[in-house]
Amino acid sequence: MENKKNNKRKQIILESAETLFSEKGFDATSIDDIAKFSGTTKSLFYYYFETKNDILYTLMKIRLEDAIKNLAEKRKNNEFPKTKEELYKNCINFLKENENIFKIALFEFLKTNNGINIITELPKKIFNEVKDIFEFSEKEQLELILIMLKITTFHTLRKSLCEKFNITETELEQMYMDNI
Repeated sequence: MENKKNNKRKQIILESAETLFSEKGFDATSIDDIAKFSGTTKSLFYYYFETKNDILYTLMKIRLEDAIKNLAEKRKNNEFPKTKEELYKNCINFLKENENIFKIALFEFLKTNNGINIITELPKKIFNEVKDIFEFSEKEQLELILIMLKITTFHTLRKSLCEKFNITETELEQMYMDNI
């Protein structure tokens, strides 16, 4: 019972940090902000995480693991993409479903290219997971990374673009789809 309670608290802190990082940015979010937003204390934050970087690393690691588990589950259920195009579509859907973490990753990736980053690590893990099914050339691997960057950038900027140009997200998405 206590372990479930601890896991729930840790999950609430992770979700709160992800929300704040995506709204305010990693640098502008303090540990105090995370503790307050999650309804916990600073000492409880430090019980689960050593630093703010540790929580970001944990968030990205979880998403990488989720993506690989998803691929493995599809493979097990014989629902694995049959073509590279289907694999790309699955990756695009995954990016959309995990918009917040990719928004954070994009900002961090643009600041520095040090350490683990889901922008570069996810494609590597995907290529490794599917290497016995699909043969990806270096060019195709780079194309997938570019697709991820395009989608991540679009989703990161879409709300601001809609407000600035006074259009709906549906209109903007249609414009985006017409131009890719």
